[in-house]
Amino acid sequence: MSKSNDLLLCETIHNQLKKHERNEIISTIVGWLNILADGLDTDLSPQRALIISADILDVYAYDSLEDVREAIKKGRQGVYGWGMEKRGVINMMIINYWMSRHLEEKAIEREKEHQKNKDKSKKLIDDIDYEAYKKRISIEKKESETLTDKEKDYNSYKARYLSKK
Repeated sequence: MSKSNDLLLCETIHNQLKKHERNEIISTIVGWLNILADGLDTDLSPQRALIISADILDVYAYDSLEDVREAIKKGRQGVYGWGMEKRGVINMMIINYWMSRHLEEKAIEREKEHQKNKDKSKKLIDDIDYEAYKKRISIEKKESETLTDKEKDYNSYKARYLSKK
């Protein structure tokens, strides 16, 4: 499975917050933001890193931490560009821009996966021999209708026995 497909299966931040302390998750995001600041050779105050991390938890609660990490990483690597004139500043505007680009890529990947599964299902349906299926069902129906004398006797005995109760 590719890394993109793994991202489709990740747990949301909302669910992560049920398992882990909020401060623990914030400190993880702060670490990613500090790596981003170092990679861009820009200053990021500890206070601003905390504020941005808390905003990320609030805004992207139903996306995964892996999505946030991947968006920050690809943004740092220049994959997504800046999306604005002011470069070298880390704020929620740039995080939102990078997340929107990442989530769009993720949606496209999800659609490709859905189409692949849909095509696979269609092929399986096309491979079914419905005429053979209908014939098998009619044979099974006839077999169930033709009871032996012993089975008929047993069924009538069972019906009489149950009617006595």
